[in-house]
Amino acid sequence: LKAYYTDPALARDDYRGVARYLEAVAGPEDAIILNAGGQQEVFGYYFRGDTPVYPLPRTRPLDPTATVAELEAILAQSPRVFALYWATDESDPESVIESWLDEHAFKATAAWAGNVRLVSYAAPLPPGDLSPTDDRFGDHVTLTGYRLLDSSLTLDPPQSSPSPGRLVPGDIVQVQLRWTTEAPLDDSYVVFLQALDEANHLAGQRDAEPGVSTLDWKPGQPVLDQHGLLIEPGTPPGEYRIIAGLYGSATGQRLLSSDGGDFVDLGTLTVERPGTPPPVEALRFHHQADVDFGPLRLLGYDRYKLGHRYDSGTALHPGDPLHLVLYWQAQNHPQEDWRLGLQLIPAASPTSPVAEASPVAEGLFPAAGVDYPATRWEPGEVVRAQFDLFVPGDAAPGEYLVKLHLHDEPGSPRMETFTLAPISVE
Repeated sequence: LKAYYTDPALARDDYRGVARYLEAVAGPEDAIILNAGGQQEVFGYYFRGDTPVYPLPRTRPLDPTATVAELEAILAQSPRVFALYWATDESDPESVIESWLDEHAFKATAAWAGNVRLVSYAAPLPPGDLSPTDDRFGDHVTLTGYRLLDSSLTLDPPQSSPSPGRLVPGDIVQVQLRWTTEAPLDDSYVVFLQALDEANHLAGQRDAEPGVSTLDWKPGQPVLDQHGLLIEPGTPPGEYRIIAGLYGSATGQRLLSSDGGDFVDLGTLTVERPGTPPPVEALRFHHQADVDFGPLRLLGYDRYKLGHRYDSGTALHPGDPLHLVLYWQAQNHPQEDWRLGLQLIPAASPTSPVAEASPVAEGLFPAAGVDYPATRWEPGEVVRAQFDLFVPGDAAPGEYLVKLHLHDEPGSPRMETFTLAPISVE
């Protein structure tokens, strides 16, 4: 019995964690869809939020006409929809629900919790024209138009953002793209979308095949492609570039654009401070910290080889960038513009104690990772700060530690250091 209740290898699907997350991110104007009858009891046992929950399909076998009619009604009144897919071969073998949502809504994220898949969507865009463009990718593909809109603006009145082009962390940017090819394509390509801050750190990312596989594109025939781009909770206020491009699904190699780059700019959006800080459950960091630094508290963090967010155990090699994501919370109104000192130090060994080791890389950064001084933070505000440290080209293989501490404006250390979980260099 002890193993049954405590061994993670024996744990059932994490409905508790899914319910806590949805309580944190979904509001009463959103919708949650459960696609299998057996989900209702277990999800209802854990979920205490005020978001409407719709068990679909209502009947077995599924009634396509009635199910689609209910999906249309849900999407018409909900800026965001969260679908919890489980046992689809039994409940919806023809994938009526997911296919309809994929076609009519803007799919933003998908994550597994055991055998359960949680997918988020933004509502359809209101009628409007795409902005024309003529950006060539590779030898044959051209982006001929695009359109951006924040999901909170698709309802009347808007739910959060005051004007087009302005949004808050946790919102989904709806991106509509129009592609064409002048010749049949022999390779399958993936569309990538990114929201980038002034340091080119990711505030949001979406990688997905277009709605119609590039292998099925017909020469000269426009292809309308739509995606949702989630702005990460905790993203600092500021201006963010939205970029898009294509890469090979087998090689990961980006197609070069007509200007010699490997992406195109779709415009700039303004992220504003949310009215209420996000709960910790909405942040979904891998490492909990809960460390008091005086004016700031470090809630948690992630550290991984740049580009390997979902495979954080990937070993680094000399010359690789180590990406750090820290989640700060202001405990009061900071009176000084705190800066963050980072050091990459060889881990302790019998012949090389940490106390004697010198940093192989270090840097001093704004606490937010970008130009958002701590003196502008409000009490309780959560800030997702990002940093890069490069492993030196001559770094010896082994384990390394990252130490951090806060500095006041003149640069003198003021707080105790904190050490992150070790990383491996091969």
